Amino acid sequence: MGVGNRLAALRELLEFGTSMDSFKGQIEIALIEFERFEEVRHFLTHGFCSFDVTRAGDAAMRFRRYIPPKKGGSSELLELYMLPQELRDAADRWTTFANDFVALSAQVYSQFKLEDVGPDAKRVIYRPHLKPGDRST
Repeated sequence: MGVGNRLAALRELLEFGTSMDSFKGQIEIALIEFERFEEVRHFLTHGFCSFDVTRAGDAAMRFRRYIPPKKGGSSELLELYMLPQELRDAADRWTTFANDFVALSAQVYSQFKLEDVGPDAKRVIYRPHLKPGDRST
């Protein structure tokens, strides 16, 4: 399931009118922000990066992504050029977004006590000083 499908599923859940309604507006804003980053995120995550430098010393990063052909179609080579300052600005925006999203997630977890809910599971704590097979529960 791709990111787009996950976002659509989350939006669908938000439409049911649940106890999460108090967070609905904030979550929707976060989803819109995430989608704004999605295309560039694809290039940074899945692309090949090279640096282009002019004789004058100006530099740009080129990100290339190869998209395999779909049935009966042709492949695509996508390119994105970013100046170093553009990449720095994007990193600042993404960091702010990530911080805000983690804070929102913490609020949701806290309000609904999600740490206390979930499947019944045996807790295993890894301790590297123990011999293999010796685990603490």
